[in-house]
Amino acid sequence: MSKLARSRKFWNCLSKEFKLFIIIILLVSIFFRFVNINKKYYWIDETVTSLRISGYLKEEVNRQVFTGSQISVRELARYQTINSEKNIFDTVKGLAKEEAQLPPLYFILVRLWTQLFGNSIAVTRSLSAFISLLAFPCVYWLCLELFNSPLIGVVAVMLVAVSPFQVLYAQEARMYSLWSVQILLTSAVFLRAIRLNTKFSWFFYSLSIVLGLYTHLLSILVAIAQGIYLVIIEKFRVSKKIVSYLISCFTAILLFSPWIFTILNHSSGAKAALAWLDKTAKLQENLISFVNNIFNAIIDFWFVYNYFPNLNFPNLRFGIYIKPLLLILMVYSFYFIYRKTSIKIWLFILTLTFVPPLLIVIRDINANSGSLSQARYLIPCYLGISIAIAYLFATQIKNKFRNLWQKKFWYLSTILLISFGILSCAISSQAETWSNKYGMNYYPVVRAINQCERPLLMSDRNLVLILSLSHYLDPKVKLQLLPASKISVELIDQLSRFSDIFLFQPSDNFQQTFKTQLNYKIISLKEIRELLKIEKSND
Repeated sequence: MSKLARSRKFWNCLSKEFKLFIIIILLVSIFFRFVNINKKYYWIDETVTSLRISGYLKEEVNRQVFTGSQISVRELARYQTINSEKNIFDTVKGLAKEEAQLPPLYFILVRLWTQLFGNSIAVTRSLSAFISLLAFPCVYWLCLELFNSPLIGVVAVMLVAVSPFQVLYAQEARMYSLWSVQILLTSAVFLRAIRLNTKFSWFFYSLSIVLGLYTHLLSILVAIAQGIYLVIIEKFRVSKKIVSYLISCFTAILLFSPWIFTILNHSSGAKAALAWLDKTAKLQENLISFVNNIFNAIIDFWFVYNYFPNLNFPNLRFGIYIKPLLLILMVYSFYFIYRKTSIKIWLFILTLTFVPPLLIVIRDINANSGSLSQARYLIPCYLGISIAIAYLFATQIKNKFRNLWQKKFWYLSTILLISFGILSCAISSQAETWSNKYGMNYYPVVRAINQCERPLLMSDRNLVLILSLSHYLDPKVKLQLLPASKISVELIDQLSRFSDIFLFQPSDNFQQTFKTQLNYKIISLKEIRELLKIEKSND
């Protein structure tokens, strides 16, 4: 029986109640991918995405705006939107020169998307939301290839659908939803290639690797994990499947070679863009962050008091006590899948889950960096865990030898985990920021500026943050960007036209110039550390 026919038979045999439950879960998950899609703050990573869409380089923008001249919000918008001066080739050039570590596929797609539908935050983010929906059929297909069980596939789809991690990144203008889909697709195509072992099946696997590499460089870790799996399955023999795998990988690298040369030619830009990762970090701290990120990928409603400190809501702090139970569930899922399945099944889940983070740990130890603490780099791990849990739940639910109370326990466990995922998505959907944005939220800054009659915003650094503010500042706001060395008496004479003058994250030198040389006093704003106000001193 074909997999499609098996799926149809499975669906026809389901009770109406279970069908309705599946449909409701999927509709709810789709709803959360689009509801309030423009509410969360458009943080620096997304601002860089829009900068790439515009086709401008950071150095170009710095040169054009940090002149000391007063500019409008509309003038800044040209560096965040499609414009007549730049085209899609400038988008690729900008990546190549300043961020070669980011392959161009997603940025090309989002540039074309915004050309068709507009430059708003909601439109830019919506591409990720639509792409994220492709994860549903991909994870279902992967489970069919791995377990040949539609029920496991359906449970896996529901777990991925309500994963707060997947929903959060479905609402972010970055490549991580596309990467999630690619990981699932490559994994399914890989298992299919092993099963069929035909030239066409391995050719499609090669194409899936290329798609992954042009989406995110860490896709190479998934390909390595698959290679390790195949070598063990083939008992370390140089079999036809091993040769086909190597040829597929070589072909993929060959097709990706233009971007490899780009990375080599512009390595300085890539290193500068990744410099924030090369911080002194203890392995123990990275491992703790890694484990917490795994929990947060499944349930994260315990962040509610971080982002809603004054929320009058039933106490959700019990969520922190769920973590030990989640850990037990995950460990038992892997133990169960190891005991109940063949090596061809459990080894695939283990390599997908643990090989990528293990390779990242090795890199972190050598470079003394903190990559392991970055949740978005560990998507293969989260997907592997979700599939392992789906196998446990589905197998225990359909086990004919379980007594009624045991079946009820596993039904309840499945419903609870899905419900907690939905609760997490419901809470985060109302927030202005969340953990995936590292809590970055400059809405208070924007509100303080916009409420003034004729405000001027000044700064001497942080171009990307200034660009992120520009999405929310009213047209009446003027900006003046310049280094402290360019501040002059003539320039300051123009400030009298404004009702309020703000300094955004100014350097110490910038502040001192106003205080000592120009006789201005610096006023701190309550609960807004990033923003200062200046007034002429009467002394």
